[in-house]
Amino acid sequence: MRLLVRAQPERQAPRDAADTSGVKALILIAVTVALAACSSENDGSSSPGGSGPCNAAFEDAAAVDDMSDTVDDLYTAALACSGLADWIAAAQANPGAIDADPASFAINMCTYGPADVAASTVCVEALATRG
Repeated sequence: MRLLVRAQPERQAPRDAADTSGVKALILIAVTVALAACSSENDGSSSPGGSGPCNAAFEDAAAVDDMSDTVDDLYTAALACSGLADWIAAAQANPGAIDADPASFAINMCTYGPADVAASTVCVEALATRG
């Protein structure tokens, strides 16, 4: 009598720890980046979207209907922004608010706007950039 013996599939040897270190490093980097993104908060300083009050003022100005908006809609933003960099960041984050270069717009608004706006930090810094 003959016994049939089936061949068992070869078992793969466990992977060497050095083979998986690259994968582990990538996972660690991805988790670190995700945690850093989730934990960042707006502290009111200038950021890619402008400070909280500045960005909020730009959001309000961008929400005004195109047929109804005026430069007056941005006076609040000039008073709320901490400076020209904050103004520019918020303008870039809210493209519907200004249809021009934010710095040039600020110079014109500050030159021809009311005195309280002209005295704002945004205007003082914008007017100082004129050549």
